[in-house]
Amino acid sequence: MEGLDDLLNLLTRVKKNGWEDALPDDLCQNNYQQETCHPTHSRHLPTYLQEIEVARLCMKALNEAQRRLGKRLRRLRRLSKPLVLEDGIKRLPDDILAIIFEATRHFSGDGPNQFAVCLSHVSRRFRSVALATHLLWTTIRNNYGENQTREFISRSGRLDLDIKIPRKSGIELFLKDFLEELGMTDFSQLRHVTYLWPLEVSEFSMPRLSQAEGWGWLLPANDWFLSKFTHVEFHP
Repeated sequence: MEGLDDLLNLLTRVKKNGWEDALPDDLCQNNYQQETCHPTHSRHLPTYLQEIEVARLCMKALNEAQRRLGKRLRRLRRLSKPLVLEDGIKRLPDDILAIIFEATRHFSGDGPNQFAVCLSHVSRRFRSVALATHLLWTTIRNNYGENQTREFISRSGRLDLDIKIPRKSGIELFLKDFLEELGMTDFSQLRHVTYLWPLEVSEFSMPRLSQAEGWGWLLPANDWFLSKFTHVEFHP
């Protein structure tokens, strides 16, 4: 490569004598010019031109080295990024990892494969932490199958459940046609219900239900409902 020998010679002098001796401010006093001279003397012009050419070649070699090293550095960073991430996750304590998992439940989609399920399939450690993080399993959708619903309820521990039902499905249909088949009619932890369709839940036990929010439909005026409510909000 052009200029590489000049650059190596310069670096050798720097290594041996330091930067001040290798590149002195007085251009007339260096390893090639031992006599003291006046910088404006015309006989020194060839020396200056030669030093300019050497400096130019050294810069050219340096620029090429910088370009190649920059390319290699970017590639090494790209290759090491997943390894750094993996190493960082391995160093995280399980309780911190569980907090991160809990934050992901807000980004779950509407499909049957919730993010909690995906987390539990990453590795043995992820599965162990995910199964022990009950908050991950508290969201249940009406498109879940019977086995998945049972698993989510089991893994949620005694935490409150968040049952999400599309507007066209209706909570009553979900409760009667699905949860009743599973033998689940006791919702002792249910405290807040939000609905968009007519709601008839008198056949279900909801002793802690105290808040309701509905759009376009009123709740049935049963005495056991009215006596326990602390907050009711209706939207036309």
